[in-house]
Amino acid sequence: MRDAAARENNQKQIRIDAENVRRLRLARKMTMAQLAKDAMLSESAVRDIETKPIKRRRMLTVERLAMALGVSPVSLMSEGNKAIMVAAKVQ
Repeated sequence: MRDAAARENNQKQIRIDAENVRRLRLARKMTMAQLAKDAMLSESAVRDIETKPIKRRRMLTVERLAMALGVSPVSLMSEGNKAIMVAAKVQ
């Protein structure tokens, strides 16, 4: 049951604040290739994340990016997704 819930959570689509990802990467003096390697993503995926802000990403991708950048997953999310996460925790 727990595995099914984890899989479902990882399939949820999250909007990422593309500019925030780029800002954090540059502040840590990381290249896209370094971030991709640390987050276990392809370099093209990182490029897309930073240049296509409208696209939604899987929660697993958000978590990997956050871990590689040393921040919480919520800090990478768009404002709309942050509000949803806060509301879900309140209930």
